[in-house]
Amino acid sequence: MSLPSFNGKRFAALLRLDYGERRMSYCFFLLGAYLISAITLTAGSMEVYRNTLPAIDVFYQRGAFHPGADPGWNVGKQYLTVAFFVFMLVSTIVFRTRTQTRRENIRALLLPAATAEKFTRWWLYAVPFSLAAFAAIFLAADLTRILICRSVFPGADFSRPLFLDPDLYQGEVTPLIFQTLFTLTLLGQSIVALTATLKAKPARVLGRLCLLALPVILVRSVASLMRVYPWSMDVAVVWLSAWHAFFLALTVLCWYASYRRLARRDLEYCPPSSAA
Repeated sequence: MSLPSFNGKRFAALLRLDYGERRMSYCFFLLGAYLISAITLTAGSMEVYRNTLPAIDVFYQRGAFHPGADPGWNVGKQYLTVAFFVFMLVSTIVFRTRTQTRRENIRALLLPAATAEKFTRWWLYAVPFSLAAFAAIFLAADLTRILICRSVFPGADFSRPLFLDPDLYQGEVTPLIFQTLFTLTLLGQSIVALTATLKAKPARVLGRLCLLALPVILVRSVASLMRVYPWSMDVAVVWLSAWHAFFLALTVLCWYASYRRLARRDLEYCPPSSAA
């Protein structure tokens, strides 16, 4: 007994069918992420501006801020780190195929698509599409923050999007921190995907415990980078490269295990006549 292979036309039909059935759920999820981001960034920046704006010239003179710096970036960077991790993990669940119960398995098998096509749709939505969606949502929320803060604080002319902050791309430590966050987030998505396909409760609990360990690994990695900076950065980069390769290998294995679980479930409910 075998399952049908990947077919491009059938895959395109699956995408159209999925979008037609679930576009409202996707839109509500993206809209909710935008509203939460906009409210959080705006509230945090307004609190910062309320405390620092009267003395902003003094901060510039003392060198606490470089010319054009935005005090709200401190809040924005903290939120960016947490929001990216949470958004990407939640998107894996929101965009997943329906494979949790026997009834949903049977419904999924009625879709005009093979297991490889359903898995590819899931991965494309969970990883590339979610990355692009988060970038667009965060930029829109940051622009909303700027518009509101400039209207409330006319003196906040230095406000500009966080993505245009030169400090976000310069220096040795910050890019390494974001690279580690990106790698651990991809691993977290693959663990969520694998956990969603498991039946045994102990295995699902173990997967959730692994997810809880990822932020701890990130915090310890950042602390280690800050300790060695700037004396042993060359050694740190070598070790981080090895850690990135290890985490990415685990990510590939978890996604592959998820695919194998989906294929096994499809075989369990696939009639012998249609499996040829």
